[in-house]
Amino acid sequence: MSNRLLASVLILTTIVLAYVVLEERNAFINYPYLFFMKAHVFFLLGPLFFFYVKSLINKKLRFTKKDLFHLVPFLVFFLIVLPFYLESRTTFQEMIIQKANQSKALSIEDMLVQGVLKSYYLFYLIISLTAIQKFYRSSSNLNVVLHTHKFEWIQRIILITIFIACISMITDFLQPSQFTESFVPIANVALLVLMGYLGLKQTDIYSVLELKRPQRKYKKSALTQEVSTSIYDDLMVKMKSEKLFKESNLSLPGLSKSIDSPPHHVSQVINEKFGMNYFNFISMFRIEEAKSLISEAENHEMNISQIAYEIGFNSISTFNAAFKKFTDMSPAEFKKQL
Repeated sequence: MSNRLLASVLILTTIVLAYVVLEERNAFINYPYLFFMKAHVFFLLGPLFFFYVKSLINKKLRFTKKDLFHLVPFLVFFLIVLPFYLESRTTFQEMIIQKANQSKALSIEDMLVQGVLKSYYLFYLIISLTAIQKFYRSSSNLNVVLHTHKFEWIQRIILITIFIACISMITDFLQPSQFTESFVPIANVALLVLMGYLGLKQTDIYSVLELKRPQRKYKKSALTQEVSTSIYDDLMVKMKSEKLFKESNLSLPGLSKSIDSPPHHVSQVINEKFGMNYFNFISMFRIEEAKSLISEAENHEMNISQIAYEIGFNSISTFNAAFKKFTDMSPAEFKKQL
């Protein structure tokens, strides 16, 4: 679904850029019924972009009746301009000719319309960014094995788009110069190409460890759902609060003893809840801690070796291999891109 949504976003963005060209050439005099095309597109572009981001976060995303509320502004605007579509072609053309003969500076009415459209789009960009941040903060996504850096590209796209939209809104209220009139379309074209390239490149964005649950393996297990949940909660406390993973000699029996549970039950919970074995489970938390340590300014004096031993690894090679496995980059590469 994500690729289809991405294609829709790119097509709509292309239509907006085409509108600018048609507007400069006064083409709407010959094609008057395309005059409101840009507004229609803006009311669809924001929601579609938001759903694209949601589809990156949740592969199993499905549209519901509740999602139709995002189309309400589009439908309201369509009803508002419907009388214009019902006018004769000649009447519609005369209205467009009259607007074309006006000064290049936008009227108060035009500025208000442009402000509403771009503010609406900005709203969806911001809630898209918020959705990604919420995904990062969710503890339930720890089993989504830390390929979260793969979302950084879309965050950058959103921030750049917000910047361009703000520049565009400012130029709407000020006397546009030749530079600003050229900057926004050129920046949008570059952004369109970049988004298409990066979006299609992220074919493995769902490979955030969607491993098949080993349910058949534990078909005859006596572990109940209630006990499983209790063990899961205990593990999260030991890993997130107490950071037991920092113990370099931590073993499955040792971890099981710390939460007073049988090792085979702990192993089953790790397999079923996180989709991985014990060693990957411990490495996952160690690498997340390593990323935090590398990112924090006060730890910049620490070298990679110190961080590796600090978080529980016994060798640099094992640490590098684990870091590469969970982030698709080496510790040095991760540090460099901060």
